[in-house]
Amino acid sequence: SDFLGGTLVLRAMLSVAIFGVMAIVMHATSRSPEVMQLVYLFGIAQFFVSVNGTLSALLHAQGRVDGMSALAVATKLVWAAGVGAAILVRSGLWGFAAAFLASESIKTVGLFALSRRHLGVVLRVDRVATKAMILSSLPYFLNGCAITAYNKLDVTLLGVLGTSREVGWYVAASSITGLTLLITPLIDWVLTPVLARGAARSREDLTARVGQSTELILAISIPASLFVG
Repeated sequence: SDFLGGTLVLRAMLSVAIFGVMAIVMHATSRSPEVMQLVYLFGIAQFFVSVNGTLSALLHAQGRVDGMSALAVATKLVWAAGVGAAILVRSGLWGFAAAFLASESIKTVGLFALSRRHLGVVLRVDRVATKAMILSSLPYFLNGCAITAYNKLDVTLLGVLGTSREVGWYVAASSITGLTLLITPLIDWVLTPVLARGAARSREDLTARVGQSTELILAISIPASLFVG
């Protein structure tokens, strides 16, 4: 509660600034109204995605929380239903972005309700606490910015220098290769806490857990990579 409200305010301010930059770039590159509409819808959805990441982290830190799994499944069903409806009525590309926005915004409402129930979270702006939180987590933030910028640089350059068709095929291929990363969330949400507890006990416990987890990851990732290949 000390830093959540301040974080949301800062995130909203940064989002407005980013939207302004996007508008300038799209106008300068003569993007069509349909493309601009897509960008804005996905941009708003991304704001909710980032909020959901924060709320999910708080709930995971609490431990076992009833309702998170059901909410994740329900919002994915909303997304799938929205995509199906967009295909059936031939709404255009904006329908797919709207489906994603609907699912993520619903998830935000659900996660905030769970946070209030299990953590007693309330929204207030505490400048001192927010500043302390930002400074302490700045290395993670900068690392996240660098990874995100690096991962999107290829698509961005191709979008400027190539054609929309090339971008579509390239992103589709990248999405297929991304299937090999399905196990990645386990590293953040499961493996890191397990290894931290092992390190707190002894170095031998940590080494044993690293060996066991590495065996499991390789046993899953190698066949998955070969299958996709």
